[in-house]
Amino acid sequence: MNHKLTLRNVSKTYNSEEGEIKAVEHINLEVKPTEFLCIVGPSGCGKTTLLRMVAGLDYPTSGEIILDGAHVSGPSPDRGMVFQEFSLFPWRTVLKNVEFGLEIRGVQERRRIAEQYLELVGLLDFKNCYPQELSGGMKQRVAIARALATNPSVLLMDEPFGSVDAQTRNVLQEELLRIWERTEKTIMFVTHSVDEAVYLADRVAVMSARPGRIIQCMKIDIPRPRKRTSVETNVIREKLLTLLVSQYPRIG
Repeated sequence: MNHKLTLRNVSKTYNSEEGEIKAVEHINLEVKPTEFLCIVGPSGCGKTTLLRMVAGLDYPTSGEIILDGAHVSGPSPDRGMVFQEFSLFPWRTVLKNVEFGLEIRGVQERRRIAEQYLELVGLLDFKNCYPQELSGGMKQRVAIARALATNPSVLLMDEPFGSVDAQTRNVLQEELLRIWERTEKTIMFVTHSVDEAVYLADRVAVMSARPGRIIQCMKIDIPRPRKRTSVETNVIREKLLTLLVSQYPRIG
């Protein structure tokens, strides 16, 4: 199965005391099988809303989201989600956290599968630890293992490295690329960091200020492993930053 993800004319409007708030509007996007797509845009432009709709945790006001030819109508194991917060259960061990989705589905071999993904993220030796015994970077690797354990078609990541220090963030980016190459998952990755997007992505979708629209999808034609300070990287970074700056209101 090719795991193609398509968003057709997706819009989302919220009702508030001040009236209707358009979060995103007329989003048209096709994510190719095994593609690593990053989404960047101004704060409040609807990046997380868009990801939550793909996850089935929220619903479009209009338009449709289609994965493998089927309409997305709610959460499903074919879409794994990794949040910015570590969102681990503190009362469960690392192993039991990774087993959680498999346990809900009644999978019998969940221990073997969970251990397989803990080994993939380099944390098998910590399987009997509790989340409070781990560093921030280790917690996020557990969250990634948990999302992968149900073998989703698409991995959705909402600023997953936003709460760790810069050095850990770089390490986690490299780890994620290694895991992505091993698992061949389709990834949608929301980030505020242009540097992160250029380092990770096959393509970067740039969103406008609210209501969020896709104003450009930029292909990153730089071979991996990428050098963060290369001329090619800097050229693409400047193009993306120029697009983003154009979406902020001018002061004065």
